Amino acid sequence: MDTNPVQYLAHQLAHPSGITGHVVAPLLNWRNGPLIKAAADLLSARPGEVVADVGFGGGLGLELLLEAVGSAGTVHGFDKSSTMVTRAARRWGAQVSAGNLSIHERSMSDMARDAELGLDALMTVNTVYYIDDLGGAFRSARTVLRPVGRIVVGVGDPHYMRRLPVSRYGLHLRSIGEVADALTMNGYKLSDHVRVGGPPSEDAFHLLFASADGS
Repeated sequence: MDTNPVQYLAHQLAHPSGITGHVVAPLLNWRNGPLIKAAADLLSARPGEVVADVGFGGGLGLELLLEAVGSAGTVHGFDKSSTMVTRAARRWGAQVSAGNLSIHERSMSDMARDAELGLDALMTVNTVYYIDDLGGAFRSARTVLRPVGRIVVGVGDPHYMRRLPVSRYGLHLRSIGEVADALTMNGYKLSDHVRVGGPPSEDAFHLLFASADGS
């Protein structure tokens, strides 16, 4: 365990693990709840679709997507934390057994191995800070999307994020323009950008909506 408590929290937020990871999971759902719900609304998953939450953490996104696609649809959850994967598999064991939910222990950067999934849409919230090669990760994610697939990326404004003590420990705080460019330069067409969390200010989160351009 890191002796610096802020550094330890930063590590757990990036990669929840062990007993502390199980404590962090509901915290993630609570703290990120409004952004996750807004991302799911913007994604607009429809009954029968095949969709994914990448970096699902506490699992609120999985729950919302399962509700949206219904019994005829399928949700895929991707997370690099074995603790979060185990927790989700137990929490939604019935849905896993029924084939409505599949849990994968891997990051966005490793999704290319799942190209056969043919996702209609995916969302990822508060994950870009922990990715070294964001363009490569978006290219990897695009391989699992259908040619008309949709993606929603939720991210905190870097001005706000820099005020958080945990930001000093390994986070990549890119501008929203850089995140948007990483999408458009790697096979996506950006079509919407909305703010979440009150009137536009540096504390409001960002949601970027894009589609695979089919080229």
